[in-house]
Amino acid sequence: MTLTRSLRCPGVALHLAGSTQIDLGGFSLRGPGKDSGVPALEFVGWEDPQTLGVRNGTLKDWGLLVSSGGSPTVTTSAVNVADLGQFTDAVYTAVTIESSRYRNAGAIGAFSVTTTRISDSVLSATWLQSAGYGNITVERSTIKDVPGAAIAVSEGIVNLTDSRLTNNGVGISSAWTGTHVSRSVLKSNGVAIQTDSGGDVFGEWTDSIADSTFVDNGTALQLGVNATVTGNDFRRNEHAVDSRTGGSFLEATIALEANSLTHNGDAIYVDGPSSLKDNRAIANTGIGIYTPRATDLGGNVAYRNGVSPQCTGVVCASAPIS
Repeated sequence: MTLTRSLRCPGVALHLAGSTQIDLGGFSLRGPGKDSGVPALEFVGWEDPQTLGVRNGTLKDWGLLVSSGGSPTVTTSAVNVADLGQFTDAVYTAVTIESSRYRNAGAIGAFSVTTTRISDSVLSATWLQSAGYGNITVERSTIKDVPGAAIAVSEGIVNLTDSRLTNNGVGISSAWTGTHVSRSVLKSNGVAIQTDSGGDVFGEWTDSIADSTFVDNGTALQLGVNATVTGNDFRRNEHAVDSRTGGSFLEATIALEANSLTHNGDAIYVDGPSSLKDNRAIANTGIGIYTPRATDLGGNVAYRNGVSPQCTGVVCASAPIS
């Protein structure tokens, strides 16, 4: 169906059944307010599959975007969503957001064995959450201005690629899970990435953080699970790489290679097992490299850091002779 004019609705805008595609035609659906609890779109009945596509327009001032007693699959493309209480009240929802802007739109995501995919979009004061093996994938997108966690997941996988997380309380918070970040910028977050082993007693998760930039965060990486950290640029963070699991029931093993760490407070502090190769810690006001249980793979450099010795656990080259 296609809208032919903008609508302002005191109640549910559209009741849906089965598979529905809605073209907003460049118009808007406005509701009675984000605190109203009223959904813009509501599936009638419990039957699956419930598939919904919404494109090309604006949805504003709704309690929910979609209400369902089933397990809907929802895709929004080229839409502007603003002042939303939450995305859905359904427990199991597969969500895809493409080329869209969400502002002040609450939580997006669901519970258990579902996937949330965000691409080419901007989310402001809008966050992603998933639990019970629900996965989150973000590509070429920005999530910003979230007081809590921009992405929060447990028992699932986070994939962040070619994206930006800025000005959030926490960029990514993950527990019992795997976090994979590449070619992204994480800036001005309280904690950029925070991982926790939770109940992962077998140590099966290994995070990967690669080719990304961390700048002006409180803590850039707070690592509680196994991780490989490769080719990243850390600048002006209070703490760049921090892992304090040494002596705990499940120690995290951290592999650091070819990272640049400059003008931070502390650069690298890892008290559990680690391996280091070709890292450069220069002009940090606190610790350069503190890895007392490291395997030294060579090529590490540290100088003009505020705490002596410049390196613990590995041998580091110092400043070049001018």
